[in-house]
Amino acid sequence: MPEKEMKILFVDDNPQILSETTRNFMTLFDIETAVGSQKALEAFKQNVSFAVVVSDVKTAGMNAYQLFDEIRKISPNTVFIIYADFDDIDKALVTLGSDDVFRFVPKEFDNSLMVQCLSDALNYYRQGEGSTSYTYSIAIEKGRVQKIHRSNGCYSVTGYPARQLENDSNLAINMILPEYRKMHAGHLTRIFSGQEVGPIEFRITRADGSVRWLRDIVIPHRNHVGEIIRCDGLVEDITSFKEIGRKLCESEIRFETMVSNIPGVVFQCILKENGNKIEFAYISQSCVDILNYSQHEIIGSQEGLCKIFDDASLESFRQALIHSASEMKSCNWQGVLLVQARERRFQILAKPRANGKEEYIFDGLIFDITVRRRTEMELIRANQELRENSRLQNEFVSTVSHELRTPLFIFKNIISNAMAGVFGSINSKLRKNLEMADTTIDRLSRIISDFLDSSRLEARAMNLYCRPVSMQEIAAETAASFIGVAKLKKLKIETMLPNEPLMVNVDRDRMTQVLTNLIGNAVKFSSQEGVIKIFVNDHLSEVEVAIQDEGPGIDQADIGKIFSRFVQVNKIYDKGQGGTGLGLSIAKELIELHKGRIWVDSKPGQGSCFSFIVPKYVETEDESQRLECLSKS
Repeated sequence: MPEKEMKILFVDDNPQILSETTRNFMTLFDIETAVGSQKALEAFKQNVSFAVVVSDVKTAGMNAYQLFDEIRKISPNTVFIIYADFDDIDKALVTLGSDDVFRFVPKEFDNSLMVQCLSDALNYYRQGEGSTSYTYSIAIEKGRVQKIHRSNGCYSVTGYPARQLENDSNLAINMILPEYRKMHAGHLTRIFSGQEVGPIEFRITRADGSVRWLRDIVIPHRNHVGEIIRCDGLVEDITSFKEIGRKLCESEIRFETMVSNIPGVVFQCILKENGNKIEFAYISQSCVDILNYSQHEIIGSQEGLCKIFDDASLESFRQALIHSASEMKSCNWQGVLLVQARERRFQILAKPRANGKEEYIFDGLIFDITVRRRTEMELIRANQELRENSRLQNEFVSTVSHELRTPLFIFKNIISNAMAGVFGSINSKLRKNLEMADTTIDRLSRIISDFLDSSRLEARAMNLYCRPVSMQEIAAETAASFIGVAKLKKLKIETMLPNEPLMVNVDRDRMTQVLTNLIGNAVKFSSQEGVIKIFVNDHLSEVEVAIQDEGPGIDQADIGKIFSRFVQVNKIYDKGQGGTGLGLSIAKELIELHKGRIWVDSKPGQGSCFSFIVPKYVETEDESQRLECLSKS
């Protein structure tokens, strides 16, 4: 395949020779031709770039030497090949010198010879175009520069052709930035005087105006009497290395800044000698403030470790690293370190990686957790006290409740017997007072039951005795128990229940308690002659129960309060009967114990709808699971 990106121009006065040349080489190279030197110059002036120019030594208008001089002004890196008779080649070598022409080829050339010459010329062109360095040689006589010869890469590095720099010595100086010129001149002076010097680095302005960093390395050569007669040099474009160095420096500054802001010590340590030795390869500056030791006292020093670790802690830390390395999992060590001869609690977190030398490198952090540990211990102690206080409180509530229930039961029995006439006939006024006392005892019993239930739930001691049961059955029975109370307020209770039984695995008594609370609230807060609707709905794997009333409704801001303890809905929304404020909170916790959830939809003046869902009973469930006694752990 021809190399399309690099063109070759053949120049000759004979069109027939050019046509034959095109046929011979067009399959291997991108060939163009020019009849005569003027046509060749016109091709260059039309912004056509040619990597190689092959010309007869004699062309009309100007010879090959003059043509090459003109082309160099336009394309300094173009490579030149001359074909001529043997006599003309000898004359050309004398006239031009071997450095001006890449190759001389006999006029009666063999095609394979020309293919090789063209391939070599293209490679040479590539090297010049992509070069980031060039060599030069300085001829010196009696300490003075006689001639400077620069290699092909000069143009790629500086943007100036080597011949232009050789012809204009001021240009070679002026392209160096002013702040580096004195240093550069002094460097050459020291070399010419015979002093040993190293490389120098300076900046230049290229022909295209860009600024580049260069490194100049010079090797002097002496004659038999020790005089400097020649210097060979290498100029390298090191701009990319300088940029990498600058970015690396900025990265190091960012890293140090980031590390200094971490509330701990950043480190890197190596587990060596089959786990028998720990050596710190890096530790951040914060070790001075946190560990009270400088970086050089700890890095690479086994003695430094012994300053902050006692024998037991060091062995414990070593074993933690060994275990971490064996499983390639993060190390999390806590122990005591010595800081200013005082013991402080520290935590070390580190992640291992193998380095291929039967060693493991750990990157990690060291934290002083003395204060945190002390705080944690205080919190643990405070939590233990709170749990103990809660236990005593629950025991107190339970004890008081049980103690109150006994006399209330006695009073209830006496009042019931009295109203039944066991102790003789009673007048209407006494009966009325006894009925009021009986109602009050019932209310006190409910309050005591609420306190006991709330105490058990808080102590996570509430047990559920679950059995498969129809939710419609529970809802219907509970609704029926409120018909008499509802009639007193001229309320109507309607139940919308599906025909097919919806089975749930619940504690029937506790589920009745929830429904009793919700329906009771609906009756309590509904307006006279209103309607209370009770729905039981099927939702795939769940059963929903909803109680809708026509009461005063609830503000959005207060909806979140009503399921909290000791919040009395009636006090917020109506002057109804008093209560403990525990009913809805108990209902919520009981529903959650059944792995369900409860909520309310309400707007002021539009009534309220309390809803809850519980999972359906799955018939394929094992009998032992169905009869399981569930408790909240």
